Amino acid sequence: MEKIYSRLAQKFTRAYSNLPIKIRDEIVAVVNGEPISWKIAYAEITNGTELGERILKTLKKLGIID
Repeated sequence: MEKIYSRLAQKFTRAYSNLPIKIRDEIVAVVNGEPISWKIAYAEITNGTELGERILKTLKKLGIID
């Protein structure tokens, strides 16, 4: 699972770094009923939290990262 998480985290980071700064405040997904902005997703994913893992799974499911 760690290898998959790492690969998805890298893809997310690449996508995030290419976003215009104003877009980073926008909602990218809803996880556990909570809206998640690009900035929140970045913080959770780079810190390796459990929520970050759920965010990555959701983004993959939505086709935002593959």
